[in-house]
Amino acid sequence: MHRGVSAVQLSLVLLVVAVPGSAVASKLLSRDVANPRLLLQDPRHAVVTSKYVYASVCCAINSRFPSRALPNVEFRVRYGVMPHGGCVPARVSLALLARPVCRARNGSYWAIQRWRRLMPSHGGTTAPAELRVSHFTLPVASFVDIHWRRRFGAPLLYGRLVWRDRGVYGFCSSRTGSPCDSYSRLVFLDTYNSRLGRGWHHENSFLTQGPGQRGYRCGAPGCFVYSFSGRAAAALGEQFRLRADGPGVTPVVQTFVAPPRAFS
Repeated sequence: MHRGVSAVQLSLVLLVVAVPGSAVASKLLSRDVANPRLLLQDPRHAVVTSKYVYASVCCAINSRFPSRALPNVEFRVRYGVMPHGGCVPARVSLALLARPVCRARNGSYWAIQRWRRLMPSHGGTTAPAELRVSHFTLPVASFVDIHWRRRFGAPLLYGRLVWRDRGVYGFCSSRTGSPCDSYSRLVFLDTYNSRLGRGWHHENSFLTQGPGQRGYRCGAPGCFVYSFSGRAAAALGEQFRLRADGPGVTPVVQTFVAPPRAFS
């Protein structure tokens, strides 16, 4: 297991055979875990269980603002701990919930979400489900300033991912555009009833941008832009869906976007 990365990806098989112990981990706990449950032991500790797997998650909440000096907050996770605790359901609306949000005694919230994140680009419709846990106070991250422009005949979708009025972005990415620090976040773009097919299809994913990044030019920190040119023109549909992992250990968020109006 690698330490200090933004996502620790553990398959169900690995979780089933994991011996008791502790590690630094992020919000991604496993893939395709059936019938998960969320139990709160106290405001700082939660247990996520399924038929065969249980993990104790603790000691992180919300997020830091982007910083080159400090890594972002991360959960500590222990496997093989006997589950106990309970859940006081809260009326907090989030996308992709696997169970109702739980409210802790100190007023913070815990949630588990199931997200089929890694669908193939340019037409994918399914992927293994990822079980993600979050610990947060309101408000959560959101997409803002969504708008369309046209450049060289192609529609461009602009927007920002923000948390507490500040942009969500990181400082490191691979040559293929994958995040490589604990602050970077990808926006996942899906399209409905396009030339890719009927229903929802995944089109692509892309990093939010901020100061210090090469090529940063789309607007205020946390901004992104996607061009529906070339191959991507087939993804112009009746509606669009944006999803992103919130900063730190905050929840996955999503929004829906209407198609662009006709440009004169």
